[in-house]
Order: sequence, then C-alpha cells, then structure tokens
Amino acid sequence: MNGKQKAVLIAGFVLILATGAYPPWMQSWQFPTGSEDAWHRIDRGAEGYSWLFQPPGVPHWVDSSVQKPGDPEVKDDMKKVLVSLRTPGTWRAEIDLRRVLIEWGIILAGVLAGILGLARTGDLRKAG
Repeated sequence: MNGKQKAVLIAGFVLILATGAYPPWMQSWQFPTGSEDAWHRIDRGAEGYSWLFQPPGVPHWVDSSVQKPGDPEVKDDMKKVLVSLRTPGTWRAEIDLRRVLIEWGIILAGVLAGILGLARTGDLRKAG
C-alpha cells in the first residue's frame, strides 16, 4: 500500500467517525387526550443532523407552522397539547440507522475505489 492509498484510507476513516459523531435523526411525538385510545400523534420523520450525545429537541418547524398556546383562538383543551408540542422532553428522537448505513456505504465504496484506482495507477507506472 503506497502513501496515497494510506491517505485515502485515513480520510475514509475520518469521514466514518465524523458521520458517526453527527448522525441523522428521526423524531416522533405523541400526547394522550383524555383516554388511552385517543392520542395526538406525529409519526416518525427525518429531522436532520445533531451530535451523537445531544439529540435534537423540538423541531424547528413547530414554531412556524403550529399555533402558540397563548393565541386567543386556541381553546383551553388544546393548550396542553400545544405546550407539550413545544416541550423538548416530549419528543422521541432516535438515530436514523438506514441513512447512517447508506452514508457509510458510500464512503466505503469511495475508499475502495480510491485504493483500487491508486493501486492500478502504480502498477501501470511500474509496467511502463
């Protein structure tokens, strides 16, 4: 393995570490509304990237697209739901493993292509 191949391998390792430390996240939210069968729910959705040990809080879109609890047209029974929607602890965040594995697969394919390409270049130079 020549120096350029080692550099490609090290760069790939650094990229794997970086994407693992700042992974993509999925978030969901649910709030009971009186009985066990009635829930307000937002199903899992991609929420972007955040540090591994600091999951994302309330999604940025909540402030711009959901009414605020203090708005005059909000009824009393909806105020608790809207407060919960803006509370970070009520959101469930989990790492989106599918996207992480896709990222790592692309990085590994690039590293493998780089190592093989640089090996062939070296072999051609030796043969010539």
